[in-house]
Amino acid sequence: MDRLKDATTRLNERLGARAARQVVYCRGPDAVTLTASVGSSLLRIAAGEAGEYQTIRTDRDYLFAAAELALGGFVVEPQKGDRVEDATDGRAYEVFAPRGEPAWRYSDNRRLRVRVHTQDVGAL
Repeated sequence: MDRLKDATTRLNERLGARAARQVVYCRGPDAVTLTASVGSSLLRIAAGEAGEYQTIRTDRDYLFAAAELALGGFVVEPQKGDRVEDATDGRAYEVFAPRGEPAWRYSDNRRLRVRVHTQDVGAL
């Protein structure tokens, strides 16, 4: 029995039940409705060859169970260019990777949840 994995699973279920909204994750013609929490990230981006860095904030991050991202009958990883449609605020967000940073990452060491970085691309 893996108590840490069980506890992480329970925490993810509670987050989904209390601090989340329904969004539609799209890749081309495929789409799936996910239960996602909303956040943002500060990303430290290399800005020059002299070791300078720039800090940027994502427009919005979506956190959801990795197993929920099933497109075309398969569980997949997020990709740059995918879209998240958020009817709560009537906006669409595109998955992006600013200046070589990853577009997403796992948000826990058990790889049960992902955090996807997005930018606002307009009204639905």
